[in-house]
Amino acid sequence: MLGHVSVLNFIIHSLIMDSSFFQRLKIFLSIRQQQWQSKEDLEKIQMKKLLETLNSARKTKFYGGALAKFKNNDLLDDLSHFPITSKTDLSAAPEDFLRSSLDKSKLIVETTSGSTGIPKKLFFDSYTTNYRAALLAMIQLEFGRSPFDLYAEVSLKTPPPFPLSSLGLYRKLYLPLLDDEEKTFSTLNEKKPDILAWYPSMLTMMAKINDDNGNPLKLKKAFSGGELLTGPSRKLIEDSFSCQVFNQYAATEVGAIAFECPEEHSFHINSNSALVEIVDDQGNPKEQGVGRIIITSLINQSMPLIRYDIGDLGSWGGECSCGRGLPTLESISGRADDLVVLPSGKVRSARHIIPLDFLDSVKQYQIIQESEDRFTFRYVPAKSSLSQKAQEYFENQIRTGCLGEDIHVDFESVDSIKRGKSGKLRKVISKLTKK
Repeated sequence: MLGHVSVLNFIIHSLIMDSSFFQRLKIFLSIRQQQWQSKEDLEKIQMKKLLETLNSARKTKFYGGALAKFKNNDLLDDLSHFPITSKTDLSAAPEDFLRSSLDKSKLIVETTSGSTGIPKKLFFDSYTTNYRAALLAMIQLEFGRSPFDLYAEVSLKTPPPFPLSSLGLYRKLYLPLLDDEEKTFSTLNEKKPDILAWYPSMLTMMAKINDDNGNPLKLKKAFSGGELLTGPSRKLIEDSFSCQVFNQYAATEVGAIAFECPEEHSFHINSNSALVEIVDDQGNPKEQGVGRIIITSLINQSMPLIRYDIGDLGSWGGECSCGRGLPTLESISGRADDLVVLPSGKVRSARHIIPLDFLDSVKQYQIIQESEDRFTFRYVPAKSSLSQKAQEYFENQIRTGCLGEDIHVDFESVDSIKRGKSGKLRKVISKLTKK
């Protein structure tokens, strides 16, 4: 049952954010209630949304021909008969995934650097954006976020403050992504946020600095995502900041896929927005053991994704004792990049050096740290060669991420980039450190 405080909490949150309040509120109330429904009822909701997705996908260039060979009922019974969509498919022709007759000018376009070194252009409609915002708000409320908490997160740009932040509601502290870790910690220690949301590698760095300074910073909670959170990292963060760490599993292409149970440590799959499969190397369903995670997005009907290989590995979990009817993942593996060691001896997360622009110049990329002061930017060009302007940008991005230290970047054009043993194409590899 929804508490009055939780509903009021979300109403205030939505009113502050934008004029899509009523749609977000409706979605929020629906998905927060649905998580407690039975497994059978949730499967019915999921199948209804899958049918809508299949009908939308039939109107796309990429899926139209393949879906013509199937009846919807056959795929609703067993989706595994349909071919898997790769990151390369999406990267090569993103507009082929758009539903026909759409006005692209009304869509939100986002370019991602690619969690596995394959950049992609993505399109979202307003409903998808509102759904994702409502889902994120629901997850944060489940984790115990209060409207009075000071919430610190990393950002490349600092958005304008919320109108009611001056009254102490939904205050945010934005931390520049490329700042030196010591400077970031100094800001955190000065502002004393209640919640810190960051990549696990960066949370770990802050925890180590906090330990070195006698643990002056205490947190109410820490939110983690975007990378693999290991057991030792979780313990270090929780011990250092005297708080719990809550983790979510998300991807830019499909939004929040799963969230860690507040009562247990399994991951509840957001089955009303994503259909998750776990398959073996041949694409066959796996009931036990670790396999490839395959996602069908059930929300973005403007750019549907069916059986999308997200590039991660995972295994099924069992029924959670918390009472939620949502299916669970026991484990998620992959997504961990190496740390980077600078000439000065400082350690930086790989997230600091990944490119954020000119990604249409490359089909795939991989950054390799050969030594403290030398990197190789290995890439598969989208065209015959990488322009001088693009090379300068990539080198400056890596140098900025290395705090302006004296480093050199070599560029290597290749026909393909070899994947690791797990099948993932790692975007950053350091020959100096091991995870």
